Amino acid sequence: MNPNIDKSTVLTEQEITDLCEPIFRKFKVKYCYLFGDYAKGTADRMSEVKLMVDCQMTEPSYLRMEKTLQTTLRKRIVLVTYAELSEHAELKSAVAQCCRKIYG
Repeated sequence: MNPNIDKSTVLTEQEITDLCEPIFRKFKVKYCYLFGDYAKGTADRMSEVKLMVDCQMTEPSYLRMEKTLQTTLRKRIVLVTYAELSEHAELKSAVAQCCRKIYG
């Protein structure tokens, strides 16, 4: 269990957007969609922040961005790339059901 994860609050979409924007700029993300409970408006304090990004970066950079997002948001993160969607039908369906563009 990560002691830096905040299980006492639910972030707003605007808070997620504001906190993520400088990180996305730094890592040259083209765009980002929020999906899952936060996009549906049904998030609770245990919900993960699920993000789908379009970016071109090395795996170490991707992992640094993921860690930076988790540290900044203080929530568990599910981070996927646009390229991964074509390989995972279930994930593609989850994103397609409800997503909200928060960057780009």
